Amino acid sequence: MSNLKERYSSWTTEKLIRVIESGEDYTLIAKDVASEVLKERNILSESAKAIAINYWTKEIYKNLKEYLKSTTPPISKFLELDDFKIIFEAAFSENKNRLESIQVDSTKYWFV
Repeated sequence: MSNLKERYSSWTTEKLIRVIESGEDYTLIAKDVASEVLKERNILSESAKAIAINYWTKEIYKNLKEYLKSTTPPISKFLELDDFKIIFEAAFSENKNRLESIQVDSTKYWFV
């Protein structure tokens, strides 16, 4: 555990929050050590929340379909359900606009 703490001490705040937020990618021990390192740095909750919003926005935009199919919402130590709703609404709207922009208008082509 001390080796893990030494390693995580040199990591950026963004990487540590990614460890904490990233589901089953890391063990509980790794997440606890990352949380401990963040506490030692005295990171403001607003800063941690902004970083977590950035992380989850990228994650949800990248894997929107999987998250929409899932019956349980993502779990975060820094964000509340309302924050996720805002992120999901923005990602869904962006995805919808992107899909509409690549659709072919068949009325414009006589050879269809």
